Formats: sequence, C-alpha cells, structure tokens
Amino acid sequence: MKAQLELLSKYSGTAIEEIEVLFKDNPRLQSASVLGVNIFEELKTQINKSQVLKELIVYINDNYSVGDKLAPEREVAEILGYERSTIREYYPNLKLFGYLDIQHGKSTLFKRSFEHQIIELVKL
Repeated sequence: MKAQLELLSKYSGTAIEEIEVLFKDNPRLQSASVLGVNIFEELKTQINKSQVLKELIVYINDNYSVGDKLAPEREVAEILGYERSTIREYYPNLKLFGYLDIQHGKSTLFKRSFEHQIIELVKL
C-alpha cells in the first residue's frame, strides 16, 4: 500500500498525505489508479524503444479524430515508409492500451485520444 502511495505521489506531484485522503474511502480506486500509471509507464517504455511506434502515434494523432476509421494498414505503411507487416506489428499494442478498436474484417477505429504526455514524448 505504501509503495502504491509513493508511486501515485511521484506520478502526480501530490503529497502522499493528500493521496491518502483522496483514496481513504475507496482503496479499489487507488489500485486502479496505480494500474493506470503502470500501463502508461509501459507504453512510454515501448515508445522509447521504437521509432515506428512514435511515427505511428504522431500520424494517427495528427490525421484522425476519436471515432474515425483509420486508413487500411497498407496505406498507413506506404505513408510512413514502412512495410505493412511492420505497421501491423504495432496495432495490437495500441489496442491493448485502449487507443484502437481492431476487429477482424472491419475497419480499425481510433477509439481514444492520446494523452498530452504521450504526444510530447513522441514528438521529441
């Protein structure tokens, strides 16, 4: 529990005491918040390892609104200058983190906008 509080404090810039008060009556919400921070940190790690993922996020962010259908993988790959298989490799990651809705035989949808911190990270 203390480790969770420290992580949330570090991530949010809020004192541990304030976080304790915020989550006093709802420890499940605290656990969900920690999970969210951990997922966000994992995405940041993946972004830092992959130029392709950075370019894909920038492309999606700059060209689509939430709810839009993405262009076919082949077209996205051509625009970014990669093979289709390379682009296809990163779509499941973006689905896992909740940004894309991928269903076999249907268009891929931009499901959720990227957080400001993600956009700052990929545009470095």
